[in-house]
Amino acid sequence: TCLADLKRIADAEAAVQPKSKDSQCKIAEPVSLTATKGKNPVAFSAELTLDCPFALALAQFTNETIQPLAQYHLGSTVQQLQTGTGYTCRRRNNLATGKLSEHAFGNAIDIVGFKQKDKSSFEVRKASLLEPKQARFQRALRKAACGTFTTVLGPGSNAAHATHLHFDLGRSGKKNPYRICD
Repeated sequence: TCLADLKRIADAEAAVQPKSKDSQCKIAEPVSLTATKGKNPVAFSAELTLDCPFALALAQFTNETIQPLAQYHLGSTVQQLQTGTGYTCRRRNNLATGKLSEHAFGNAIDIVGFKQKDKSSFEVRKASLLEPKQARFQRALRKAACGTFTTVLGPGSNAAHATHLHFDLGRSGKKNPYRICD
């Protein structure tokens, strides 16, 4: 039912399991996501291969949270989310060893910038490098994302996240669930 629910609010299709050299890098329910639907649809800058529950959460968050926050803080809705990776088989922070990143399960997204309906755009960076309204939007978006996603990282979290927002539905802490909102 996840894919049926996703198709109601986004342009999405079932996808094949991405090929990987590491057998641990698997997506439980792979889907391809290209845009959200609705009053103010949002395109993704690249086709994303994600796990269906994560894609559904991302599409809902985009329609119900990003768009209203953009309208309020920026005076224009978002037309395109400039995204980095969805699925990629790698370790956290691209290190050679350690735990697999949530990207390895199609359970994460990196947002690197926003193109607005009014044709303006900006890239994610630390607040002091943004226009005041962009900084307010980015702060509000990060705070709101903490209610939907289990891990929210961005500029100021660490050097690896200085130029993008990372959202995931992390699998860590199953016995003692926790959120990382930094």
